[in-house]
Amino acid sequence: ETKYISIPRIQVDGPVEQSFAQGRLWFIDRLYPESTWYLVPLAARLRGPLHLDALNVALLALEERHEPLRTTFMHRDGTDLQVIHEFVPTQARVIPIPGGSWETLTQVLHQEHTTPFKLETEPGWRTAIFRLSEEDHVLSIVMHHIISDGWSLDILQRELSKFYSAAVQGQDPLSQVHPLPIQYRDFAVWQKQTEQTIEHQRQLEYWKQQLDGNQPAEFFNDKDRPAVLSGVADVHEVAIEGALYRSLEQFCKKTQATPFAVLLAAFRATHYRLTGAEDATIGTPVANRNRQELENIIGFFVNLQCIRVTVQDESFEVLVQRVLSTTAEASAHQDVPFERIVAELRPGVRDLSRNPLVQSVFAVHSQQNIGKLGLAGLDTESVGETRTSRFDLEFHFFQQEGHMHGYVMFSNELFDASSIHCMISVFFEILERGLADPTVSITTMPLTRGLAALADMGLTQVARTDYPRDSSVPALFRQQAAISANTVAVKDASSQLTYAELDSQSDRLADWLARR
Repeated sequence: ETKYISIPRIQVDGPVEQSFAQGRLWFIDRLYPESTWYLVPLAARLRGPLHLDALNVALLALEERHEPLRTTFMHRDGTDLQVIHEFVPTQARVIPIPGGSWETLTQVLHQEHTTPFKLETEPGWRTAIFRLSEEDHVLSIVMHHIISDGWSLDILQRELSKFYSAAVQGQDPLSQVHPLPIQYRDFAVWQKQTEQTIEHQRQLEYWKQQLDGNQPAEFFNDKDRPAVLSGVADVHEVAIEGALYRSLEQFCKKTQATPFAVLLAAFRATHYRLTGAEDATIGTPVANRNRQELENIIGFFVNLQCIRVTVQDESFEVLVQRVLSTTAEASAHQDVPFERIVAELRPGVRDLSRNPLVQSVFAVHSQQNIGKLGLAGLDTESVGETRTSRFDLEFHFFQQEGHMHGYVMFSNELFDASSIHCMISVFFEILERGLADPTVSITTMPLTRGLAALADMGLTQVARTDYPRDSSVPALFRQQAAISANTVAVKDASSQLTYAELDSQSDRLADWLARR
């Protein structure tokens, strides 16, 4: 049995090399310093007698405990570095809102949540307290993804609640928690040691084979893709409850499948039925905290896995089993950072209109109250969420007691809300029919929902072009080529051909084939 060896603390003062994950975000931040793709905003309205001094002490305790909250970034001598600064207590920004105007608050909160960080000179963590009245405040926290992830938000809300309660009672907040065994910089250094890079290389060989020739799962866009996506997104909320949730539980128990595998299979089947793509890759985030010393650290650990799923003329239950086996293999190779896979498979690609390797993300989260803050003696509620996404579309479910809730986040530069609503309708119909009869074929499964909406958008009406039905396709093409010789006939991302050029090249190809 292999002995467990903990990640050691480094005995080095001064800057250390960035982690693989930080390196990619740092690269993008330097390329597009004004982008807001990687901002993680959180805002909570606090009603009741807020102890401002105690809240300030609690926020400072977080900053003292977690080095990433006082880390800046730099490039020196060809190396990307992170610089951890000494803890220096400061006073929280308290910003009065004239007249308690909610409209004014919304405006300043939006500005707070969309102002980029200057990572060279300021840490990727910013807090503010907006005062509406004596007993009505809004706490705003903005973090850059380079120092945080979803799990980190869970840590933050849990510890801030505990630290605030201690501070209100005059206790030292940090006495309420065990000291952290290591810090994020220790992980970053350990990740790049020889033993780890050898293991990453071994796992990388799996991904090179698994993703060879893969295509990301993309849905048909309603709008032309811009050269650079702004990241601005809209959200459509979803839920699995009642009879559908009970059916999901029963199916999982009977087949020993996870809810994640079943729901991902339904999502992939949805993509297949709406696009016809038999082979496609979907991204799914993994916490990447499979070591006990990483469980309570704020930092950027999350890894993105590429789940490649083929759909054939098969049943729903067969597709679920394929997803199960594929995700199990992916989990066995989860340590290699997504950034290394991108560098290996897409070297030099800098298409800022697309995320490398995956465009659609699907996830089921175990955290039940992520992003929801609770402070002793106060009524709290989330407010003013600014949604951003670096993907075309994200589908998230959160496990709750007796049900699941979630949302679909989508780029409003690519999709209309009505199209996303139709996609969600198809997803739920596939899920319901698949659970009711697992032997039903994905290819021939009857789908009836969303058709009315599709018809309203004119997407079910097939326009009939008037042309000589007794003519052959080559004859019709030559006729069109004669009429529109200089009009573009076909094009892709890198080139295009006019009708005349296509006619000429197809003739040469036909001649070559005839002589073989």
